[in-house]
Amino acid sequence: MHSIWYYLAEACEDFCVIILTISGIMLFLLGFLAENPEETWIQAATILMAILMVVLVGGVSNYRKEC
Repeated sequence: MHSIWYYLAEACEDFCVIILTISGIMLFLLGFLAENPEETWIQAATILMAILMVVLVGGVSNYRKEC
């Protein structure tokens, strides 16, 4: 039996999660160069929070299936 951290790391290895993480970080960094950095910061934070929720739900779900 693996720990919860194993399943969370496994959920992070999904291709879509990796692409969304890269795009969220890029949006966050490039947001400082935009005309309206407050709006861009909120968009980047929303993407990163959605990724966090997907990883948590997927990891916990897989962990509970194995227990």
